[in-house]
Amino acid sequence: MNYDCELIQDLIPLVKDGVASEKSAEAVAEHTKECPVCREMAETEPQIAMPPLRESENSELSKVTTYKTRIKKRRKLIIALAVLCAIVLAVGSGLVAVQVAKFLVKGESYTTRDIAEYGNYSGHIEAEREGFLSLLEIFPKAIPQSAKAEDYYYFCNNGMLDNSYQLYLLCAYDEGDFALEKARLESIELTLRDEIHRPAITDTGFNYCAVVTIFGYKDSFEYALIDSTTKTIAYVFAQSMGIDNEIVPQKYRPQGFQPPREALNEFGSYHFYQFKIGDGYYIPGIDNIS
Repeated sequence: MNYDCELIQDLIPLVKDGVASEKSAEAVAEHTKECPVCREMAETEPQIAMPPLRESENSELSKVTTYKTRIKKRRKLIIALAVLCAIVLAVGSGLVAVQVAKFLVKGESYTTRDIAEYGNYSGHIEAEREGFLSLLEIFPKAIPQSAKAEDYYYFCNNGMLDNSYQLYLLCAYDEGDFALEKARLESIELTLRDEIHRPAITDTGFNYCAVVTIFGYKDSFEYALIDSTTKTIAYVFAQSMGIDNEIVPQKYRPQGFQPPREALNEFGSYHFYQFKIGDGYYIPGIDNIS
């Protein structure tokens, strides 16, 4: 199979660092057999010194998604579409080009309030599951039979720059399940290369005790609000579009919360799932969303 040299050259550092998928490594090996330019780069590209991985970490990193590679691909797509529109405009079909551009920028969307669909985050639009900036650790894997889902909303869109999502769940629990769910939220952690991440747990900046995993990164937010008085928990995830004020009630939106300064990344935002490896940020196990 023929591969674009620029794509292979983007993959070479990832293969060197041991964070590329098996298919990506095979593509690089196949391409460099025939391409002397990329082969020379593969042989001379410096490898970042990193400690050896344990077997469990190897399997974890084989599923890592790099934002840098995804963004590069989307930028290439944008450039290609811009060229296509320019060509169509040049031959006098401007209306067609405008309509095509509007469709591609807007993308496909899917919306549901059907609680029976809770936990289903794939198959509605193209590349739906692969587009998450979150592992959705805040949200329960399943809703207990004793719990009442008082509100549910799921929206996804695959517009050009990044997939956007809006996920909101409001559950009322009985006393036993509320205690179990509260304990689960407060014990969430993520480990990679012996680095342990825990969410920010705070009583300030929200109307209720909050467990926060994403705040402000690319206009994305993820948190759970625990109301011990009513045994109710609100779960919120918004990606690349901010929190929809028409979906999430005012009392469940942030009220001046500021992430801990020491937890902010170099972008000035808070992202519990991000681990810095080499010169990139990665999310372990992103393919495990179900």
